[in-house]
Amino acid sequence: MRNLLLGIILGSALTTGLVFAGDYLGTGGHGNYLGQSETQQILQDIRTREFLETVQMNRQNYLDQQVQDAGKLPCR
Repeated sequence: MRNLLLGIILGSALTTGLVFAGDYLGTGGHGNYLGQSETQQILQDIRTREFLETVQMNRQNYLDQQVQDAGKLPCR
């Protein structure tokens, strides 16, 4: 019984410590040790937009190629 009580107390203390450490080292919000700065957030937004533009460009190239291929005469 004593070991069970000691385990509960130590487990609770460990859980509380990890939660506070997660809040301190977390990646969201302001004041976090490892959170993104404003510059990092802007750069991430730019990378996201560039990725989406690349996907859109590849999609448009694919569709253009499909239209071009549809206009060709079939092989005999």
